[in-house]
Amino acid sequence: MSTTHHPIDGTIVLHCGHLDAECWHAFRNESPVKFRRKDGTADASEWVCVCGDCFDLYEDKPMGCATIRGDGVWRDNAPTLVQPN
Repeated sequence: MSTTHHPIDGTIVLHCGHLDAECWHAFRNESPVKFRRKDGTADASEWVCVCGDCFDLYEDKPMGCATIRGDGVWRDNAPTLVQPN
């Protein structure tokens, strides 16, 4: 993947929650999606990433329908997500 097709290292992304997935599908929004974490902190991200299993499960559903379970940080310009500090 080139960096035009997925987030670059250090980018905050919203994700489906399956952080141990080996395959990710990244979608970039035209404008950042604002969100609030359980601890009350707020942020925004242009990127939504879903694992291969969620992508396969929800690809035929309207608007994707995959549940967003958290945010993470994209690492090393590769499909690796980690919890934010």
